[in-house]
Amino acid sequence: STSADLELRLPVGPFGILFTRANVGQGEGVAKWLPNNFSGPNADLEFDDSRFQWVEAWFGTTFPWPSIKDQRFSTNVGKMDPTAFFDTNRLANAETDQFIADLFVNNLGIDWGGDDNGYGFGSRLAHRFTSINQKGLTVEGSLGYFDGDGDFSDTFRDPFLIAELSVNRSYNGLEGNYHFYAWQNDQNHTEWKNYNGNGKRNRGFGFSIDQDISSNLAFFTRYGYQDPDVSKFDQVITMGGRIVGNHWRRARDHLGVAYGMSHISKDYKKHSLEIDGYKADENEHYFEFYYRYNIWGDVAVTPDI
Repeated sequence: STSADLELRLPVGPFGILFTRANVGQGEGVAKWLPNNFSGPNADLEFDDSRFQWVEAWFGTTFPWPSIKDQRFSTNVGKMDPTAFFDTNRLANAETDQFIADLFVNNLGIDWGGDDNGYGFGSRLAHRFTSINQKGLTVEGSLGYFDGDGDFSDTFRDPFLIAELSVNRSYNGLEGNYHFYAWQNDQNHTEWKNYNGNGKRNRGFGFSIDQDISSNLAFFTRYGYQDPDVSKFDQVITMGGRIVGNHWRRARDHLGVAYGMSHISKDYKKHSLEIDGYKADENEHYFEFYYRYNIWGDVAVTPDI
């Protein structure tokens, strides 16, 4: 499979930015040879389609309050990817040079809404509670409102809502990021024990954490919980680490290892054969390993298993 992105950022006024991103991708990759999995193997392959598609186009700005130097409010609106603003992680969020499986890029325990890739009309409002003069600590709260199905029809009906509290802390040169969130998807969802009846909402909570242990070693973990009555898996946990190659004199190389598990919902386990045609009677376990080899400058190759 192949994929490529084209990004464009334009300044708008004194504090604004217009961001657009187009994507092209073709080829099914290895997914067609794999058994049924909750997590896809390649988060970078968004479309099996040779057409160039505009996937994001949004406007973002900050507000000069309480001062021009210390702008604490920001907002974004347009066709957005909610994973670019929520559930971020410094070590497991960039499928082009870190982990590539879906569940190591974002939390599978979040029912993001939007289209098949999570894109749709949306808006975000964020407020930083700490001053820029408070060195070593940043605390920010964010609210997101997104189209529940990404089709730009009845955008304000049955949305996906998310609230997140983010803490960034730096101590003795070691950085840590802690994101805690709760969400609700108002779209109709199948209730497994009554899958011929009326649907219900899905909701959940989770966290995403990354922390430097030393200048060469960092750790990450994510956890997500969602309503077991309507979810195929009700809990997801991932964890892993990144080692910088200083010890073998490759300071721009990275070695990454991760493990994850999706816990199958009790009711879906009972009814999976009649609903989807296969018996989902075991939790899923995942392992991923990558080595990012820097060739020169910003050019690198990343073999991945």
